[in-house]
Amino acid sequence: PASSWSKAIYKVFMSDCSNVPQLKKQYEELKTFTTDDAALLQHLHAGESADNAVEASFNAKSTTRKSLSQRCVTITLPPELDHLFPCETGSFYLTKRSLKKDFIQMQTKDESFKSDTLDIVLFDGEMFVKKLKACSAKHNTSYEASIAMASKITQKFNEKLHEPHGRSVLIIKGLRPALDKYAKTKGYPLQSRFVVDLVLSHLTVSHNIVVLQAIRKENDQEKIIRALSLACLQFQLLTLKI
Repeated sequence: PASSWSKAIYKVFMSDCSNVPQLKKQYEELKTFTTDDAALLQHLHAGESADNAVEASFNAKSTTRKSLSQRCVTITLPPELDHLFPCETGSFYLTKRSLKKDFIQMQTKDESFKSDTLDIVLFDGEMFVKKLKACSAKHNTSYEASIAMASKITQKFNEKLHEPHGRSVLIIKGLRPALDKYAKTKGYPLQSRFVVDLVLSHLTVSHNIVVLQAIRKENDQEKIIRALSLACLQFQLLTLKI
């Protein structure tokens, strides 16, 4: 809206930023991840970090770009994740309640067409290590253990996992700290990290699952989920007739 750009232009004019070329480069890289370019520019010139600027522009109460105005992302998620997508007038998303824990489904629609679904499973690093221990104890070789564990993880996705147009994402939160903690325990098997690599390879190659790790900060997982919703809005192909 004009008012949003007016605020952004004022902030740029009054900004005391000493490295404008760097800020411009940041803006060009980050605007893909927001539906409000003006808000992003405004928050960057206010001196906020890239993460905070994207977060603030994501929550800005503004309409989407004109070319995307007819598109809407339907997001089905459990109640404990409701805070990720607050109900706001003019939002690019519509939320639905799901009773399936740690599972999110996204689908983009317009007036006549819709996309394939994007299925997202959330996995905690501590739980990953727990399943790793159990599978390693039951099987004689690292390869067998990795196959068994990958199979267990795929069960968390719905039946569309093996369909040719299905899209599936596994987000693992805190895997590295969990593995580091496990490595300090008595009797730690030295091949454990090798087994983890095999599991992730099986998921990617054999099951066509994209594996993302939230490893830097506590809220990295939330930022990844929001980024995926914006990716659905802008890039999902609407190939199915409603």
